[in-house]
Amino acid sequence: MSEPSPAPPADAAPDPAAQPGRMGTLQSLLRELGQAGAGTQGSDLVADWLHRTYGLEGVTALHIHQGQLQPLPFFDPLPEAVTFTREDLRVVRAGQVDVRPGGILVALGGRYRARYCLWLHPVPARFTAADLELLQLFAHGVGLEIEWRIVQQHLGLLRRLQHDLLRGSLDQAYDVLLRYAVAIIPGAETGSMAVRDGKLFHVVAYGSYDEQELRDVAFDVADNRDVWYGLGEAAWLAGVPRVRRGPDLMARGGGFVRGGEYHTEALASVQALQANIAVPILYAGEVMAFLNIDSLTDPDAFGDDSVALATSFAEQTALILHEFRLRHDVDAAARTDELTGLPNRRALTRALPAMIRRAREGGAPLSVMLLDVHNFKAINDLYGHATGDTALRRVADALRAFLLQLPSVDAAPAGGPPSTAFRVLSPQPFVPGEPAAFRNGGDEFIVTLPGATPADAARHAAELRDVMLGVNVEGRPIVLDIGVAALQPDDETGDTLFRTADEAMYRDKQARYMASSDSPD
Repeated sequence: MSEPSPAPPADAAPDPAAQPGRMGTLQSLLRELGQAGAGTQGSDLVADWLHRTYGLEGVTALHIHQGQLQPLPFFDPLPEAVTFTREDLRVVRAGQVDVRPGGILVALGGRYRARYCLWLHPVPARFTAADLELLQLFAHGVGLEIEWRIVQQHLGLLRRLQHDLLRGSLDQAYDVLLRYAVAIIPGAETGSMAVRDGKLFHVVAYGSYDEQELRDVAFDVADNRDVWYGLGEAAWLAGVPRVRRGPDLMARGGGFVRGGEYHTEALASVQALQANIAVPILYAGEVMAFLNIDSLTDPDAFGDDSVALATSFAEQTALILHEFRLRHDVDAAARTDELTGLPNRRALTRALPAMIRRAREGGAPLSVMLLDVHNFKAINDLYGHATGDTALRRVADALRAFLLQLPSVDAAPAGGPPSTAFRVLSPQPFVPGEPAAFRNGGDEFIVTLPGATPADAARHAAELRDVMLGVNVEGRPIVLDIGVAALQPDDETGDTLFRTADEAMYRDKQARYMASSDSPD
């Protein structure tokens, strides 16, 4: 609905006597706005000042949302006959006060381009050059106040982000980060986040995109830097956000990796992008993660304010992720056996309730193997404790290799990014649904076998014994005592499960002593 702004009438010269008084009321308004709290107090002050100063019938507030000017639910309703076009959007983004026959479009811009505006109607019968000058000062002052309030709101969101992130798990961290990024960065509608693992960025969180398209997707770091990001290595290592729009995004859409195979074409979702901010997230001089913030509706969604807040968000995110990683690593260390690198008894205690719940809900069996090194005391007595430690490490290595050959019930949690991607920043001791080995203490180990029946577990135990016969220390083969058991319907805690396995292991141990001349441990 844009029309050329009419010049003020020739007889509409400023009234020198009135202008200083009105400037005083504007200054008072801006002071009161600075002191006003949240809610409608500020908007009431603005509407009251405009009505009193210009004798208006209506004041409608609007904001730019998904490439359109849309009314806000305060001030006066927008008259039904009034509509806005893309040209009106450009007027607002240019920070103009545009006087038209039916009303005045007032962009509320401060330091950055305007994202909010007012529609004032009707145009006062005698609208002078002084009126226009005062309205421009008003618009700039209110625009600065809006920006200040947005900054305060975003600082509050960053504080909440840190709280929400650090109290959650690593599995949840990336989704939390992406959700806050979309809420904080002006113009954002959706996005995705990838975390670096060697030469690849693994996608670990995504917004409104097709889950099947982005599951198990990774991007080559060099391609991502040189083609998709495209600002050069210096900007990359400085964490400078890059903004692109429309056709340029398709031209820059590089290939991707899925299941270890490189695909030269761009992901289909790139075609839907109207604008994108690409943000390297650094810590200690290295790009540790990569954030894409997208608009699906507006090629001009991102301005200098978007870039400034994306930069601030990336800096805060790097610090928060680093702190989160440290906390996670400390927690992981407390659940990891230092000698063998296997999860320890504490890790099993923490994981067991979820294993039992998963088995109950899925109607699947859960079996365990409890094992120790047969006559381990003799190894320590004959060769020393250092050799005993070597024997335990070799058992752990053999268990890891053996378990990799076994099937998993579910290697990736339903409804989320692949578990391998979640392991990029800080490895999990094990993945839910997969067989896992734990050091129980001393020379005892526990193997959990989700989905394995008692017959499966017995077969795996026999296979493991055969594998271990090929592992020796000081020329002496490592022999295992193994007991197997399965979770019973009335066993809510797993106590019976492990007691049964322990009793079976003891019987296996005794049978082996009776068949040989070894002395008991």
